Amino acid sequence: RADVVHVQAASFWGFYLPVTLALFLGRLFRRRVVISYSGGLARLFMAQRWRLVRPMVKRAHGFAVTSDYLKEIFQREGLEPTVLLNVLVSEHVPFLARSAWPPLLVWSSVLEPEANPSMALVALARVLQTLPEARLLLIGRGSLAKEIAAQAKALGVAKSVAYRAELVDEQWLATMREASIFWHTASLDNLPQRVLEAAASGTVVVGTDVGAMPELLHDGVDALLVQPEDAVALAEATLRVLGRPYLAESLANNARLSAERYAWTEVRSGLAKLYGIQTNTPARDKDESPDDVLARTEFLLSDPLTRQPVEDESPDPPYRRRARR
Repeated sequence: RADVVHVQAASFWGFYLPVTLALFLGRLFRRRVVISYSGGLARLFMAQRWRLVRPMVKRAHGFAVTSDYLKEIFQREGLEPTVLLNVLVSEHVPFLARSAWPPLLVWSSVLEPEANPSMALVALARVLQTLPEARLLLIGRGSLAKEIAAQAKALGVAKSVAYRAELVDEQWLATMREASIFWHTASLDNLPQRVLEAAASGTVVVGTDVGAMPELLHDGVDALLVQPEDAVALAEATLRVLGRPYLAESLANNARLSAERYAWTEVRSGLAKLYGIQTNTPARDKDESPDDVLARTEFLLSDPLTRQPVEDESPDPPYRRRARR
């Protein structure tokens, strides 16, 4: 029943396996194949594997990346991707206007060298010199887990750090409601979804100016950005936010406005074009945009036999209706 095979790809094996499968299925069933790429290791990946990546991408009917930063990387290898932003489900990430800014910090990424979690521990040690009550929640898993735990002890910050391998969505949103600052310390990255959600929630983002970060956030306007590896600057920027409530409030409010550019209503028309859907269909009612074709598009989770609902129809799920027939 599917008309489009849309695959979300990352780097290295996170690209080869899903893209190869999608191309195979598309060829087998004669379906349109669309590739979306959002890997934070794009620069390294393309520098090493462009000879493999380019012919695979050219076999797809559509190719999208999530930022201008990624677009530039792929353009250097003769590819012309469409920029299709990460989607923020804004109603699932409510904005919390804060009346106080306690020194509660959050870091969430993979415990790998490119995410540079050690920078967060070094910065925390400096923050604790001024605010001994500061606490850091470090979320993630990876090859550096033992090394990070040992470093925390060596720096004397272990008692101020809580570790979690991962959080489910409800726990993550609850964490964002309590935290004042989200730390992003990557030395190589694109634009993580967690950064986007933190910006939308009212948590101030203090992080490194890498990848596509400047496309979402601007230093001094809706975040404070520092150079990679500069833990001293990260700590100083954090103390500025915690010590100046008006600055924190301004950054948080502006960040929410910036994050709303990634809402589904702003992204869906671009996705429709990527799927090859015509966008000049007249709107069916006054509240529907002429370009809102995805609102009228059947996805696999819909039931084609019930496109025109009957007023007294039972609200049972589709599989139950088919069973009775």
